[in-house]
This record gives sequence, structure tokens and C-alpha cells, in this order.
Amino acid sequence: MLSKLKALFGGSKALPKELTSAQEQAILKQGTDKQREQLAERHDARPEVLYFLAEDASPEVRKKIARNPATPPQADALLQRDDNADVRAELARKIGRLVPDMAHADKEALREEAIKILEALAEDQLPK
Repeated sequence: MLSKLKALFGGSKALPKELTSAQEQAILKQGTDKQREQLAERHDARPEVLYFLAEDASPEVRKKIARNPATPPQADALLQRDDNADVRAELARKIGRLVPDMAHADKEALREEAIKILEALAEDQLPK
């Protein structure tokens, strides 16, 4: 399995500038933690890939998903309930950065969803 990924990506540590759907799927199924982290940081990853990574076993992958502004709101809703406090903190920071810049009329539903998530995170009992 690892040899297939090495063949796809030439054994390099960094992912290619552009990924095909098949390459994304290969990383999701057989990729290393580092490859999944790199995929989680990409702004050009398909929303369903980012959503899938929001449930990754690695907290580092989930932190990168929480930080990524391209992550769909449905994945943010999953991350709001994450067991890892650092993941929830990253999500709160991202939403805190994004909400003020959202256009009121064009993104009202998205803005409301972000505020709901932020309110739920604010109720978190952890001091962070």
C-alpha cells in the first residue's frame, strides 16, 4: 500500500501542487499521518475530503482541518464536539477570524451557523 502512494507521489515528502480525486482518495485510505495533515491544510481539497478528515484518528489532522478556512460548516459542527481541546480551540480561533469578515447579506446562513458553533465552543468548560 505504501509503495502505491510512493509511486503516485514520487516518494517526495510534500504533496504535489495539484491533486486528483484519485490521489486524495489514496491519501485518505493509505496515506501517512503527515500526508493526511498536508491534505487537511489544503484550501483546494474537496469539501467531502475535508469533512472525512474531520473524523480522522489523528488530533493533528483534525487541528489542521479546524484551522482550514475551506473546511465546510458541516465539518466544523463535528469538530465543535471533538474530544481534543486543542482541536476545539483551533476551531474557535478560525471562526473568530472569519465571522467579522463575512458579508452580512450574502452569507447570513453561514454566519449564523458559525455563530452557533462559536457559542457552543464558548460554553466549553475548559479554561482555554
